[in-house]
Amino acid sequence: MDSLDIIIIGGSLTGLMFGIMLTSHGHDVRILERGPSDRESYMAGVCCGADAVEFLRRYDRLSGGYQRHSDGLQLLNQGGDTLFYVNGPRAVTSWETLYARLRANFDCWKSEVYPKPPLALGEVVEGAGKGTYVEQTKVLDISDDVVQEDGQQKIRVATEDLVTHELKTLEADLIIAADGPDSLVRAKYLPQVLRTYAGYVAWRGVVPEQDISIETRKIFSKNVTLFLLPKHHVLVYTIPGKDGALGDGEGYLNFLWYTNETSETLENIMRDRDGHRHRNIVPAGLIREDVWSEMCDRGKRLLPKPYVEVLNKIPAPFIQVITDFYSPRASFADGRVLLVGDGLALMRPHTAFSTTHAAFDCLQLERYMAKEIDLKRWENEVLNFAYFHWATSVWYGEYYQQHWSIALLSGIRCWSLRLVDMLWSRLGGHASQLRS
Repeated sequence: MDSLDIIIIGGSLTGLMFGIMLTSHGHDVRILERGPSDRESYMAGVCCGADAVEFLRRYDRLSGGYQRHSDGLQLLNQGGDTLFYVNGPRAVTSWETLYARLRANFDCWKSEVYPKPPLALGEVVEGAGKGTYVEQTKVLDISDDVVQEDGQQKIRVATEDLVTHELKTLEADLIIAADGPDSLVRAKYLPQVLRTYAGYVAWRGVVPEQDISIETRKIFSKNVTLFLLPKHHVLVYTIPGKDGALGDGEGYLNFLWYTNETSETLENIMRDRDGHRHRNIVPAGLIREDVWSEMCDRGKRLLPKPYVEVLNKIPAPFIQVITDFYSPRASFADGRVLLVGDGLALMRPHTAFSTTHAAFDCLQLERYMAKEIDLKRWENEVLNFAYFHWATSVWYGEYYQQHWSIALLSGIRCWSLRLVDMLWSRLGGHASQLRS
């Protein structure tokens, strides 16, 4: 396909994957991101499933590792001993590490994690397109009309520079909406699709391995480690440390405790030290002392000692409200606007599937751009994949957090989809949707 001028809305992991793939195939890409490039780390773990690993195998020009390896899933009892163990190797990294790696590949961005990008700034691989990362730029709207320019049909994007407040109108052949769960693009074309509260939150934080006793580190070092309570569950796993450090004792222990919260308790815990009521995340450092102190006290009463040790040493906890949604469409404006990643479907975090979902959408778009599949097939592929894994994530969440009758209904849906997928892939010769 001829070189296109493409705008990607959203400069996080999803937008960067699409940017890297498209520039590699000769297209010029502008990523429009609301935040600054050198943003504060989310301090969150990221699991790289099969599609994410495949994406990096094909497009990553950096050498060296970016992940810690988890060998499997283990379940602890109240005494801290292993009840059972399931083999399930996976690559686990951090948002900070993967963001820096993708930026280095996209526009040669230097960071503390990767101070030496694979190319010098401004250097371009032969045959590749130009990649530009435009930070602190807010997209206000997308035009409803396609305009003609030099015989080409263009679609317009209205933007605002958040520093100078200058308003601009940009034109592109194609727009990729990678603007996350609160997508402006989804709100424009699918206003009925809203984030839905799942009934529980995740209390999160990371602790440097070196701050934890050797005995506790041994328990958590090589596995995702789970502890179950009625309508609660807690897990810990290891991710790269500061500036992507991968050595033994240099990583972080990533802690998550899921608790059911009513609308009344949610109103309390989501109000920060300054009295501001946050909607989806209370950022690190802003949780009220009384709220966090109560959680630490609950941890002492309810959790095994290894978890309590990690909980009590979290320096900057944050709260994430668990929400989800699924969109029925991914293509708009006659295929000139495409909705992808978390903007298309928000999965609950239990399957650790957000990055893999983005990579799948990206690799399917590569097939469409190469004319291996048409637009309708691309949309069907990404919608089916998103629904399949969204339903799986809902079942996981209901199983852990809700009454068995609620979990049963979501379980029937999940396993019915898996059965159909198995038959469809075996009898029809299609690729399976299952990734976990």
